[in-house]
Amino acid sequence: MGSYGNGHVVAFPASDLRYVLYGGVADGNIVASGHAILASRENEKKGKPTLGKDGFLVKQLCSDDLLERYVFYENEEIPRFLLNQLHWIQSQWGHGSVVAIPGFNHFHEQDDESQSSIRNMVFRASVCNFFEAIYREELIIHVDAGEQTFVLDQHNIADVLEEFRSEKRSPDSFLSGSKAYEAFLTLRDGREVEIETPMGKVGAIVRCPVEGSTRTDLCRSGMWITDRLPRFQNQFGDLKAFHCLLPLRVNKEFNRLVRKAEGPLHNELHPRQLKPIDRKQLSGVFAAIRDQLHKEVPPLDTETFRPSDIFLLPTGGFAQGGRLPGSKGMASTVKRRKSGGDLGGESGGGGKGLGSGAGRGRGRSGTFKKGGNQTRFRAVILPTGARSCRTLVVPDDKLQGGEIRFAVDESIDVTSDSTSNEVYAILKPSTIRVNNQKVRDDQLVKKTVSKEAKGDKEGKVLDEELVLGILLGEIDKGEEFLVELEYSLPAELPLADDRPVVLKAELFRRAGLSAKFKE
Repeated sequence: MGSYGNGHVVAFPASDLRYVLYGGVADGNIVASGHAILASRENEKKGKPTLGKDGFLVKQLCSDDLLERYVFYENEEIPRFLLNQLHWIQSQWGHGSVVAIPGFNHFHEQDDESQSSIRNMVFRASVCNFFEAIYREELIIHVDAGEQTFVLDQHNIADVLEEFRSEKRSPDSFLSGSKAYEAFLTLRDGREVEIETPMGKVGAIVRCPVEGSTRTDLCRSGMWITDRLPRFQNQFGDLKAFHCLLPLRVNKEFNRLVRKAEGPLHNELHPRQLKPIDRKQLSGVFAAIRDQLHKEVPPLDTETFRPSDIFLLPTGGFAQGGRLPGSKGMASTVKRRKSGGDLGGESGGGGKGLGSGAGRGRGRSGTFKKGGNQTRFRAVILPTGARSCRTLVVPDDKLQGGEIRFAVDESIDVTSDSTSNEVYAILKPSTIRVNNQKVRDDQLVKKTVSKEAKGDKEGKVLDEELVLGILLGEIDKGEEFLVELEYSLPAELPLADDRPVVLKAELFRRAGLSAKFKE
């Protein structure tokens, strides 16, 4: 008992007072104590800014005895409301425990709503963490709410779980009501499976098919532990959706390893905190369970094929995150073409990264022949506004001269190729900063375009300079460049200012740019 088991995952989350009383009976001995989680406090003497402290209810402290530091209350010294329950447990099973959460009648509130809230708070915490123990008649919950007493046991556990099954997220970082209900259905209606592992036999309960996604829950000693298991992540995509419950009731050695790997709240596994030999054994058992589940669960009914053509919708300049209006045109069938299209670029490769940009794990390599020799790089683009961004660029090769541009990504997703020519964002010179430094005018790559003057009846044509790129100068391999800027879209992309677009970075190798980038 104490800080583990019921007292930890049910009593404290359900008690705003953070205080519990508990007692146990074993081998004819009856003892009781209490536990309070005290507030943090300052401790300047030891150089620690704050400390948390536990307070235990004991009869006597024995500071001289390291092995027996506390003298607990025994037999008739125990408060009567605990002692009566312990005598009943002793007469029924010979051993067991009881936990009491003192609520002080919700500070003298006696209305029905207050009593119901106490009942719901305790029942929810109990049924979501100990559904297996309650179902197997190993745990009974009594809530004394003044004028009413509520009981949670094997007979009404299904009804109580039904009350909380719509809860999708747990307020206390443990199992949610909906997941607890699904796990209970597997416990009650699932098929029992015996699995051979390197550490002996392990029992499992499988229910298939199920609605939603595949999940496996691990329970120990009737207590839910976690649904994130080693060797189980993304391993069952080829099987029909199923739910599995591992109750850990057959193999004591496996139970011991799981207990050692649990975190302090008993709601996750940390295999890395085990010794290497124990970690290897634990991993081997979970791998064996995973492999057996592949034999027990039927596969998905799917057929794999590769079409000769691709059915594409014209994007009209649309980038990821937007929607394609129905008036944009008819759908068309386009023959497959090599990745890169008119750019002559290579597909795949690139370093790992997040966000938008070429040369990342998305599948674009950042390799281009257009406008300069090819080069590989990594880029992470973070939008900072509707038409502004911050970009981190890291080249994979040394460049005597480099230029960066930002193209509008018109692909619907990473598996699609844009059928149009490259369209570059127009950069606003006054907003461009590289490594927190403003750029000079001779470091801007400009293009002159001609357009008719607005409102001119004679059709007068004006020249306009557009900034399309930035010269970075000499770049060492692995050198990081942080580029910040604002931009606008070219006229051929008539999108609203609030319409989201996705940019991709392009890094070109420019000959003759030997001067290193300076202010």
